[in-house]
Amino acid sequence: MTDLDVQRDALPLTGVQDLGPLLDRIGEASFVLVGEASHGTHGFYAWRAELTRRLIAERGFGFVGVEGDWPDCERVHRAVTSDTDPFEALYGFRRWPTSMWGNLLAAVARTAPTDESGLGVRQHAEALAGAERYYRAMVRGGPESWNVRDVHMADTMARLAEFHDPKGVVWAHNTHIGDARATDMAAAGMTSLGQLARERHGDDAVLVGFGTYRGTVVAGDQWGAQHHVMPIPPARPASLEALLHELISAVRRSAGRPRPDLSLGSSSADPSCSPGTGHHPLTSSEAVADPPALPTAAAPLH
Repeated sequence: MTDLDVQRDALPLTGVQDLGPLLDRIGEASFVLVGEASHGTHGFYAWRAELTRRLIAERGFGFVGVEGDWPDCERVHRAVTSDTDPFEALYGFRRWPTSMWGNLLAAVARTAPTDESGLGVRQHAEALAGAERYYRAMVRGGPESWNVRDVHMADTMARLAEFHDPKGVVWAHNTHIGDARATDMAAAGMTSLGQLARERHGDDAVLVGFGTYRGTVVAGDQWGAQHHVMPIPPARPASLEALLHELISAVRRSAGRPRPDLSLGSSSADPSCSPGTGHHPLTSSEAVADPPALPTAAAPLH
């Protein structure tokens, strides 16, 4: 993707109606993986929730899989498929990711299949087996511990599709839902959920990343530390976010208008790029940050 490609293909994203071209791009695909450049940023979650609502209502998607611990997610699932107290389910999260759920319950509430115990038992067993592989790989070092996690996510997505519905939305960080082959992850021997989805499902999987030029993120200085608001440095020059920011700024200046609020409500980020994919470097951070650098950090095994 060149700078000219960005100028030619970029579309405005100012309201829910602007998601139409993205739904056209998704077409009849069965899996839509929707990312976020940072955990804990309202703007990404708001847009992701709106896209998910439309996929459920207009395209018949039947499940939402998220980057989270299985027992906690299972409680949220019960809350949307039965009379379990949603507040209790959401605030029962012990580790990860309490900030993800704000707009999910109303979007996915539906009648649950009747024999879910079989899926739950198998998934708990798979998580335990995966955890053993993960921690053994951590001791050895190298990329394998990351690969264990993303292969586990891809396998879980397939099990959810087999049990619940063949069409599903997956919420996770850009680093997971992106295709590792388009980044320096590939040279390091790392794979990703997005790469595995494309290898296993081809055009039946669509990857949607979200980015920002600047803003703030809720994060901790290390795992387990108290979280607080941290500034996100401006996007790196020549990154997709920077190019889109420059394009939007130029368009707004030529029209004599100020920069619009693209956040679907109050947001701590400047989501000045439309959803899409590309080969420009993407600014990325997870829930542990040390400004002004933006390292990625391993989340708990899911």
